[in-house]
Amino acid sequence: MMWFGMFHSLLLNAFIGVTESEIVRKYKIPNRTWLIVVANYVSMLIGLNYIAPHFSAISGNNDFWGGQTNYGNYELKGFFAGMVSSFCATLLIELPFFYFAVKDKLQRRQIFLPFFVSNLVTNIAMTLIYYWIVRDSGHW
Repeated sequence: MMWFGMFHSLLLNAFIGVTESEIVRKYKIPNRTWLIVVANYVSMLIGLNYIAPHFSAISGNNDFWGGQTNYGNYELKGFFAGMVSSFCATLLIELPFFYFAVKDKLQRRQIFLPFFVSNLVTNIAMTLIYYWIVRDSGHW
C-alpha cells in the first residue's frame, strides 16, 4: 500500500484531476483543469498524510500505510474510517479550487453537484484500489 501511495502522490493525482475536470465538463461547465489538478494534490497531501492516518488510528489501525503491520493484522475498520474521513476533508479542501476553476463566473453556482459527483466517483475508485491492496492482509 505504501508504494501505491507513492505512485498516487506523484503521478496518479494528475490523472484524477483531469478525470474530475472532464466529469465537470460533462455538466457543460468549462473549467481550468490545472486548478483542479492542483486541488487534488493539495487535498491528497492533507488527506492521505494527516487526516486518514489520524482517523484510522482513532478507529484502531495505528499503521494506516501498513509499513509496520504484520500480514493478517491490518485493521480494515480503521482503513475505512481513514478513507471516509479523508473523503470528507477532500470535499472541504477542494471546493474552493473547483469554484474558482469555473471559467464562467455565472456558472459557479452550478458547480456543487458536478463537484460532488466527480469527487465521489474518483474517491470510490481510489478506495476500491486501496482496499484491493490491503484486503487479504486485513481483518475486521
